[in-house]
Amino acid sequence: MAEPQVKKLADTKSCSKKFSVANMSMLFKNCAERSDVDNVNMECYLDSWFELIRFLNSMGKGFSFIGSDVVEKCNHLKALQNMTQEGYETVESMVLHEKENDLIQYKGKSTKPILSGSRTLLRLHRALIFLKIFFDKICENTSDESAKVSQMCYDAYHASPMPKYHPWLVRKAVGMAVLVLPTRKTFANQLCQTDLTHEQIYEYLRECAKHMNLLYENTEKIYQRYELMDLP
Repeated sequence: MAEPQVKKLADTKSCSKKFSVANMSMLFKNCAERSDVDNVNMECYLDSWFELIRFLNSMGKGFSFIGSDVVEKCNHLKALQNMTQEGYETVESMVLHEKENDLIQYKGKSTKPILSGSRTLLRLHRALIFLKIFFDKICENTSDESAKVSQMCYDAYHASPMPKYHPWLVRKAVGMAVLVLPTRKTFANQLCQTDLTHEQIYEYLRECAKHMNLLYENTEKIYQRYELMDLP
């Protein structure tokens, strides 16, 4: 299916600017505390994801199995939002707009000329809970700085919905990719937050995970309400 012919708004190079764990935490917090949080505001959701992409890029090849894919999906959603502002203000308005205009491809149905935002965001939704679980694991027992981040990432991936939708080869590739991830201490150093202690980094990640979870739960409710959890 064709995607809108627009200039990319983000890519691996632009997202490799200096990552800020404080900024990422603030963006998710601001999004989770909006008055329209139940509907999930699209602009702040995507802004939060773009900072999350900077985090993924700071980790190098360890997150290669997810990095380029989420950049593409965030760009696609941003493009749809720019083309039809009113229909893409929130996740719920997007779902309603696409259902009312027959823009969503369902299982066994004919393809649409443009990938729907509803289908695209569902992939980000699954990736978001994976990263939320990963942050939770990073922030457990932080005194053990020799703990393997590779195992935390592998366990978080398999605790998320992502493996259910990945073929065996992708699941195998994930297991290989995460092997390059370092110990918890090296992970904290690799984030390059030179003005923060490791414990301060973990505290920001804890707060971030809390707000990510609220956005995930609200998005989940929207997709369940409109019966869109199993889009192809």
